[in-house]
Amino acid sequence: MRLERSITVLAAAVLAGWLLAVLLCNGLFYRDIVNYEVLYQGMAGCWAKVSERGRTGRISLLALRVLQAAAVYGIMRCRIRRAGSLFLGIAAGFCGGVLLSLLVWSRGVSGGLLFLACGFPQDLAYLPCLFLLLIRGRSDRPVQKERLFCITVFLLAAGIWMELYISPLILKLF
Repeated sequence: MRLERSITVLAAAVLAGWLLAVLLCNGLFYRDIVNYEVLYQGMAGCWAKVSERGRTGRISLLALRVLQAAAVYGIMRCRIRRAGSLFLGIAAGFCGGVLLSLLVWSRGVSGGLLFLACGFPQDLAYLPCLFLLLIRGRSDRPVQKERLFCITVFLLAAGIWMELYISPLILKLF
């Protein structure tokens, strides 16, 4: 029962972050407080460099993803793990909502498809990895640490591989 409640709370936190981001971005873009075209051009320039990413770019992305996973693991090991897991859930939803809003405002329906194409492959691995760490932090039941660590490392490695090799191939199609 507690595990189901933890999953429901985390899903609600992700949904709340996503909803907050969509409402905030739409308000800022609609009132021309933030120029979404400039943001999109900067993001498109970064994505153009992704396909040309060399070895140092790949190593820096690998280090960034490992540091993110270590930060999540560290938050789940400290005293504020319940509040930290809610914050991380809201932050994950917020990031996805901002990206979706920016792409839809800039490219219309094809922006939504681009959102699915560029973020979906690696998120199939990153989100379960994040949720495993968050559920472990919110649960009071003992978890087999070796099994959780192996599954988390495997999912993180799969997400990094998809982000480095699969997503750039998909982005070239757009």
